[in-house]
Amino acid sequence: MSRTILILGGYGNAGKLIARYLLKASNVQVLLAGRNRDKANQLAAQLNAEFSGSRVRGIPLDAANRQSLTDAFLKVSLVVVAASVSRFIENVAEAALAAGIDYLDTLTPSPEKSAALDSRKAEMEKRGLCFITEGGFHPGVPAALVRYAAAQFHKLNRANIATLIQADWKSYSFSEPT
Repeated sequence: MSRTILILGGYGNAGKLIARYLLKASNVQVLLAGRNRDKANQLAAQLNAEFSGSRVRGIPLDAANRQSLTDAFLKVSLVVVAASVSRFIENVAEAALAAGIDYLDTLTPSPEKSAALDSRKAEMEKRGLCFITEGGFHPGVPAALVRYAAAQFHKLNRANIATLIQADWKSYSFSEPT
């Protein structure tokens, strides 16, 4: 049975790139989540056509509503936070803990986010959950994923990591919080 990954902000700039990569590189099911049901469903249909399948669904989800997050997270094994939801990170973290799922965010660093996640560190460790923050920033997704993957092996001798950012930022549309 394949895993299901929920991407919060799944139809945004980062979310759709992550969804495409997951669909191309794995057999996971993907839930594209955000406040706009139509945008989520539209991208889900596009990705299902692009990847000849039905592995993607769009769902409405608002990070301001902790209970709706928990309900959605109970159906998945990982949440990827690719939306500008820093002010609601406590809701997202609590819902992930309540559902017992792993967490990866692509959010920029902030003292508030760090405090919210650090205050839950003992519970994360006690439950054996993996919370990776700032994927794509300090030090980046590859290093975080190597650390996560290393736990799956008896021994990891070496991992080489490099990143390069080259983007035409004017070609992207960003929400006000971003």
